[in-house]
Amino acid sequence: MIRTIPSNRLLVIYLILSGITYIGLLTNNLFGMYFGLVLFIVFTSYVLSWYLLAIITALYSQLTFEQVGVELTVGSSVIINARISSKIPMRWEITLNLVHSPHIQSDTLRVRINDEFTIKLTGRWIGYARIIGGIMELRDSLGLLTIQRLLTCNGVSVTIMPRQSIGAIGKVGIGGYTERGLSMEGRLGDFKSLSIYDYERSASSIHWLTSARVGELMMINRGDYGSCPVFVLNVSSRMLMPRDGERPIDEPYRQ
Repeated sequence: MIRTIPSNRLLVIYLILSGITYIGLLTNNLFGMYFGLVLFIVFTSYVLSWYLLAIITALYSQLTFEQVGVELTVGSSVIINARISSKIPMRWEITLNLVHSPHIQSDTLRVRINDEFTIKLTGRWIGYARIIGGIMELRDSLGLLTIQRLLTCNGVSVTIMPRQSIGAIGKVGIGGYTERGLSMEGRLGDFKSLSIYDYERSASSIHWLTSARVGELMMINRGDYGSCPVFVLNVSSRMLMPRDGERPIDEPYRQ
């Protein structure tokens, strides 16, 4: 998809050149009329030449990435390498905006065609994102015309994980999560079995629902420690709706 955006300056210049020619014609001034026609033809030749060359360059351009997938945490950044190649041997400077979900942030880049460049990606929300391409923008030196084209590619898979944070005891929790994020099962150990309550054990080990059902105090036997952290999250649409650029679901991870 290619889009052409003419500027107001282009319309003003054409009005001025047409006005010079028209005034020369009305006043029977041959010099003014021919002078306006010459300027009109020269200016039109420049605009059409640049337009055709820019269209062909954009049409045969391709965006490629060196990396297939990257991982980062919320608030951290990663650098990836990319290149815009064109069959037309031009090294025009262009503007590039990557197309991806709002889970990551990327800056508007000023790069050159047929040159390698680097892109900085910053994690914004936890989740998964994919760079599916970019919008390249060519603009002539006079700022008269702008050519935009969507460059599609295989893309880069980006995984955004919660940032690592230090817990109250000064240790990082399992997998980088603080112990406050672990479930009760993860802190006390995995469930193994039920048995008759041992009065030397803490009352927190009593399983009250089973005790009420059998009419006798029963307790939970657990392993030494949980095999993995377990999280219970509300993933309703209300939690995923951004507020001032932040999602409520990400708040527990912003320690």
